[in-house]
Amino acid sequence: MSSGDQFRPDRDDYIPIACSFNHRHVGFFELHIPTGHVMLHNSERILAVPSLPPSEDEGEEEKNNVRHDAVLVWLEEFASRLSNGLVSVERMFPTEDITESVVLYPTIHDKRMLDLSSISGNNGQPQQIPVVSRAVTRGVEVVASSVYVAGSRMYVYSIRVRLLTPQDEDYVTPEQRGFHTCQLRSRHWTIVDADTNSIDEVRGDGVIGLYPLLREGGYRYDAGNAAEDLGPSGPDMEGTFGYQSCSGPVRGSFGGWLQFVPGSLNNPKGDEFNVRVAPFALNNEPDFIF
Repeated sequence: MSSGDQFRPDRDDYIPIACSFNHRHVGFFELHIPTGHVMLHNSERILAVPSLPPSEDEGEEEKNNVRHDAVLVWLEEFASRLSNGLVSVERMFPTEDITESVVLYPTIHDKRMLDLSSISGNNGQPQQIPVVSRAVTRGVEVVASSVYVAGSRMYVYSIRVRLLTPQDEDYVTPEQRGFHTCQLRSRHWTIVDADTNSIDEVRGDGVIGLYPLLREGGYRYDAGNAAEDLGPSGPDMEGTFGYQSCSGPVRGSFGGWLQFVPGSLNNPKGDEFNVRVAPFALNNEPDFIF
């Protein structure tokens, strides 16, 4: 800022330091110079680093909630989560190289349990819900978790599905599970609201218009308007199929099942079967925001 410019507190007090992949919807991060806070700036500004805990010998700056180390603390926590495998680097959209980034959905290495005791009464739900759930049905593994999007005040969940390989825990052979490939037909979600004890059931074909065909080590990325109206076969991909969607602002738990067909939808090799999606928490309001 030149000496002739007029100081603008709402703008000149902040320095942009980072942005999300989808910054137009999620926002970007700023350093607030007077207090040293890191803020997420979307439609409003939200603290991205926890406030300092109270201390008996706190000085004037602590009393005024000033912390000059917030950027360092924020970066150290981010690096720690990456190095410990609690978050991962992968493509947000599997067919687009440009979307490779740090994905903030908790991974299977996050063993935290959250207490949602208010949903354990009439609905018979357990009090402790995992931040990340894992279930295996007939060799199909589903890992699921959510992240709280502070700027939008909603939860976005991620479902990751794969057919286990011989190197994996809980692997079963094609002869034991009854198929070499299987393809997604439909989904059934059960969303429990912790505040009202209400249950919302959601059913539909595929997931966001996708019908992955799983094989050991990868999948085919099929899409269509409905299970009976698939388009041409999609690209063959390596690794785990995953997708993301919004569950809204409901605080509670999310689970259900995915229905698969042995073989493929166009050439079934047996009866349909349900793959469990174990309940995971929709209560992961973070202390840090990334």
